[in-house]
Amino acid sequence: MKILITGAFGSLGSHILDLLVKSKHTITCFSTNSRKSKQVAKKYRNHINVYIGDIRNFDDIVKAIQDQDLVLHLAAIVPPKFNSISLNYSREVNVCGSDNIVEAIKQSDQNTKIIFPSSVAVFGDVRKRGACILSPDEPVNPNSDDIYAQQKVLAEEIIYNSSLQWSIFRFGFMPNVDSLKMDPMMFDVPLNTNMELIHLKDAAIAIVNALEREEIWNKIWHIAGGESCRLTYKEFINTMLTTMGIGKLPEEAFGNNDFHCAFMDTDESQELLQYQRYSFEDIISEMKSKTGVIRFFAKLFRPIVKSYILNQSRYYKEWRRNSKKRDS
Repeated sequence: MKILITGAFGSLGSHILDLLVKSKHTITCFSTNSRKSKQVAKKYRNHINVYIGDIRNFDDIVKAIQDQDLVLHLAAIVPPKFNSISLNYSREVNVCGSDNIVEAIKQSDQNTKIIFPSSVAVFGDVRKRGACILSPDEPVNPNSDDIYAQQKVLAEEIIYNSSLQWSIFRFGFMPNVDSLKMDPMMFDVPLNTNMELIHLKDAAIAIVNALEREEIWNKIWHIAGGESCRLTYKEFINTMLTTMGIGKLPEEAFGNNDFHCAFMDTDESQELLQYQRYSFEDIISEMKSKTGVIRFFAKLFRPIVKSYILNQSRYYKEWRRNSKKRDS
């Protein structure tokens, strides 16, 4: 099979390539000409073709999809990077880029199929429903202030309303154990948010296994880690920070505004694709094994590190200011 992968050199794309380069498929990676992309591409240079282009440029897409059997459309601007760029740019990539691919396939008169990774973010905040498990036919309801989720919904609509053969994979929360960063966005997640994690390697296996299954087409699938990966954000963040040698942070550091994440019904996808291998404990164990030096210094300078991290929380700063006012 000839497969075109957009966004192939990102976190998920790299894990997918690790699997696909061992297969008999012919892989073409659609990529920008950035330094980072070039560096990642070198790892696979003997196994892939690279097409340099811009997902926002329709002509680039038309040329890239020629003779392709399938487009794996991973290219997207996602948080936290999403929060630091213009909304026009993110929309051009996340929404218009998806539309470009669909329209280019239509004009080509090829039977090119498309797989599109989406996100649990499309369901918005479901905390009022308790420990509910969301099925793939659950109505989407992105938060009013979550532009990323709204763009995902628009991209989904473009794809499933097309006349193409398509498959949409909505993923649970994917922590990247290879690139742990303390982003201020971590404080925007309410501690009582239910979330279902999935290891990037399991997500990659789900997609690669799907390439061999005819049952995936014209359906939305939920892809997450299963029961062993279900927990609250409080459990996740406290375990992660303790593992990193930092320790728990005060609850006042975290907000309570609408967010997203939920438990997901993955029974059907797991039965078909057999991808769930990593539990939450496995993810934490891998995180621990890859952060030995960081954990050493985090423990050594714990008060300083903890103070620095708390200084990134606007909620904690506001709580401290209000506390000082009450005490004065």
